Amino acid sequence: MRSARQFLGAVVLTLGVGAGLAAGPVPQASAAPTVSTFQVPLVVNTGIWACSGIHTFCSYTPVAITGETPGTVIFRAVPFGEKIPPNLSSWWNIRIHWRNVGTGASGVLDISSDGSASVFTGAGLVTASTTARDQVIAGTGVFFVP
Repeated sequence: MRSARQFLGAVVLTLGVGAGLAAGPVPQASAAPTVSTFQVPLVVNTGIWACSGIHTFCSYTPVAITGETPGTVIFRAVPFGEKIPPNLSSWWNIRIHWRNVGTGASGVLDISSDGSASVFTGAGLVTASTTARDQVIAGTGVFFVP
């Protein structure tokens, strides 16, 4: 009886391995990238005559894209499709200050107004602030990095 049980076990194991090989490799689970807009927009003073009291304010909402690569964030100055006015884009760069709350890792990135930058922050809750020339309010966001 023992040899019949061993034979049956070998058959089941062989069929299971054969079925697994026929099915091909198991795909890795991956989620679609998540685009998180900053909760507080970046507000800049675009007034030409700042000393005269005439102020024009513009608001931009930076974004953080997570989920493409584990532990990595792609920062964009503005969402896809949104443009910085041509008269501002030549000199307007932003600085992004980020910190992973769980690990304490932090850093600073400089990106152009129409560009993006990728950085390894590690997995966990990440905070980021954007600063720019003539800013009035720093853009701030909190998001989770898988």
